Amino acid sequence: MSTAARRLGFSFAPPKKAKAGKQPHRRVVEDGYTFGSETERAFYRVLKLWRAAGRITAIEPHPVFTFQAKFTNARGIRRAARKYTADFRVTLADGSERVFEVKGAKKTKGVVGPFWTLDYKIRRDAVELQYGIAIWTVYPDGGQWIDADTKKPVVWT
Repeated sequence: MSTAARRLGFSFAPPKKAKAGKQPHRRVVEDGYTFGSETERAFYRVLKLWRAAGRITAIEPHPVFTFQAKFTNARGIRRAARKYTADFRVTLADGSERVFEVKGAKKTKGVVGPFWTLDYKIRRDAVELQYGIAIWTVYPDGGQWIDADTKKPVVWT
């Protein structure tokens, strides 16, 4: 950079941008687990209450699902495995399992809904197809947890 450019305050460096699709969040810790947001920790607290009530027998934070194995393409370039990390996998009292993804709520035109990216939808669909499971996307609204697919409160039975 020339001296004149420096004196005038010019910079040729590209401007710093926030990562696309990322919402600001603050990591929080509870019971030795690090959660990506206050919303995720709040859902964990609800899960603990349901476990204490006997409706849930196990809570597994951040289970990892590999939906594409590593491989070498036709040009000889190695590609990494693709993984999806859910927020929670819980075992209900009847032995069935549910996988949950907690999303923050956003308000658009007076309607509250979950904030998610196209990347999340692609990974979710790939995992659901390969593992034969359903991933419950939930978000908070008015003191309750809403299932993003049905737009109804989450039912624990």
